Amino acid sequence: MVFSAAKRTGWLPDSKVKAFPKTNHVGFCLVLGSDGKRFRTRSSEVVQLLELLDEAKNRSKAELLKRLDENGM
Repeated sequence: MVFSAAKRTGWLPDSKVKAFPKTNHVGFCLVLGSDGKRFRTRSSEVVQLLELLDEAKNRSKAELLKRLDENGM
């Protein structure tokens, strides 16, 4: 629905035309807490998306550095 509205307003090209920008929906499933339970948006224990993305970035960087160190790079 969002993509079709963007096409109707002229923000995105018609899908019949092979032009840029191209769009695609990416789902990311459930977000789990440290206890393994899913976050509930209606409860008061909500993590902001920015905090979640920062944590993912930090964990990814730490894992990459660990792998580089293990391989002597």
